[in-house]
Amino acid sequence: MDPLYDEVRPDFWYLYAPAANVRKRLEIQGYTAQLCRKLWEHGYREHLESIERMALTYEEHGLTEELAACRSWTYDSWQEDYFRSASTRSIDALLGPSGMLRYEISDPFACLAIQIDALQPQAVWMDLTDLYEGEFDASVSLTTNLAKRYSDDREEDGPIGKILILTEGKSDSKLLAAALAALYPEFCDIYDFVDFEGFKIEGGASPLARMVKAFAGVKQQIRILAVFDNDAAGHEAMMSLSRVQFPRNIRLMTLPDIPFARRYPTIGPEGLRPMDVNGSACSIELFLGKEALVIADRALSPVRWSQWNARAERYQGELDRKDAVATKFLELLQSGDSPRRLRKRFPEMHQLLQSIFRAFAPAT
Repeated sequence: MDPLYDEVRPDFWYLYAPAANVRKRLEIQGYTAQLCRKLWEHGYREHLESIERMALTYEEHGLTEELAACRSWTYDSWQEDYFRSASTRSIDALLGPSGMLRYEISDPFACLAIQIDALQPQAVWMDLTDLYEGEFDASVSLTTNLAKRYSDDREEDGPIGKILILTEGKSDSKLLAAALAALYPEFCDIYDFVDFEGFKIEGGASPLARMVKAFAGVKQQIRILAVFDNDAAGHEAMMSLSRVQFPRNIRLMTLPDIPFARRYPTIGPEGLRPMDVNGSACSIELFLGKEALVIADRALSPVRWSQWNARAERYQGELDRKDAVATKFLELLQSGDSPRRLRKRFPEMHQLLQSIFRAFAPAT
């Protein structure tokens, strides 16, 4: 029980989570330490200008001292001063010389990220009682409760902060969604996927390029991540989009290179030989791990070369028995292993998910 409450009520609802998970979710949303510093610096300049204007109008009330104190701040010294003051739990400690509240970054998510980075807590909790006013449904997930809470006030469906992942087809989306749920169940609710099957949406690299341009054209505010295969067709599609000025809420990426794909069995005019398929034939199935890629005969299912892609200046290849590899991977996910164990068992998929988590990090 928090000491600020006089009594324990049975209808109190709290959100309680490991601080490391909360911080990682904030990073996925783009709230890196670098971005938090930039947001602080931008808000600090506005705060300083506001105090300067007030000091010119009102010469009393300690505004001169307030201004001098503010001008001496750096991001690091502000953190030290702010958290020392906040730890006293006294309102007087949070007031500056003029009686105004000390500067606090206005973005609540950035503020939470800064607090976690500075204080290194083991857990984070939030009182949701007033938010739900007795309407919290404990039989469903927090995500569903949030969607219900905001459904009357927001035009878009779903909870705040979702990232829509666009892939080249329904198999890619199905595999990514399953991998997220198994390897990182604490983050899978952040993402949504296009329903290719339900709406008969055409798959492929070129249709994906057209789809992401269409989303940009209608000026959607949700965050969108388009994921292209790391093959000739994927790179050709990325090249076709290279001159498009996408808004900040839309990001593009190709599947990353993976080490074992540098010498992967391929079938071409010269027969079976190992080649580097990164950039030419690296589809999502190669991220499903060697366990899934070995079908029946104890050998990796090979890549079969098909045609020369003149624009991308490389051959296009496709994995044999893709459906069998995908089916085996989905079965392996049901082994009962813990998420941590699955991340070690499927290092290529773990690498891909980490790339997706970093997609909205600010460019360095």
